[in-house]
Amino acid sequence: TTSVTLLRAYAQFADTVLNDFKLCEVLQHRAEVLDAQEETGDDDSQGGEDLLIPHVAKSMTEDTEPLRYQMQRLLSGIDGEVMGEEEKAARTLDVRVKYAMLILITLAVVEYVVTDWILFSSGAEDNIALIDATGLLRAFTISTNFLLRNQLLQAAANNTANFDRFKGVIKTVMTRVR
Repeated sequence: TTSVTLLRAYAQFADTVLNDFKLCEVLQHRAEVLDAQEETGDDDSQGGEDLLIPHVAKSMTEDTEPLRYQMQRLLSGIDGEVMGEEEKAARTLDVRVKYAMLILITLAVVEYVVTDWILFSSGAEDNIALIDATGLLRAFTISTNFLLRNQLLQAAANNTANFDRFKGVIKTVMTRVR
């Protein structure tokens, strides 16, 4: 990169396309140093070292420096303070929301465990006992219906012995139901 024109073109590219003003300043500084060396006809080894200086000497005066560079230099030192309070408030809010979600999840888990333990375990056991009793009552009810039907058939046939026998069986079933 010994051509001054090429360095200035690349500096313009770095400024416009890459939006990297620091690289632009470095390249412009190298171009100025190289241009000054070419004007004086000085081709010693020290001139080459000036091209590789890592820090940037001010290549433009305050008057000719674009406003964007001036603003970038001004803001580069305070960029952490520009939205400092708002950023801190946003981070605090984020932490609070995460804690609130943790509390809500914890409450949901506790509610589920309590509901399962108190309502469903004891309630389910009671319900299962009632379901068993209901099944037994249903069987006795159907059995009693058949016995009553048979008793009525025996009454229609004037069979007193079988009628009384069915009457005794129905009383036994009713006693078991109570």
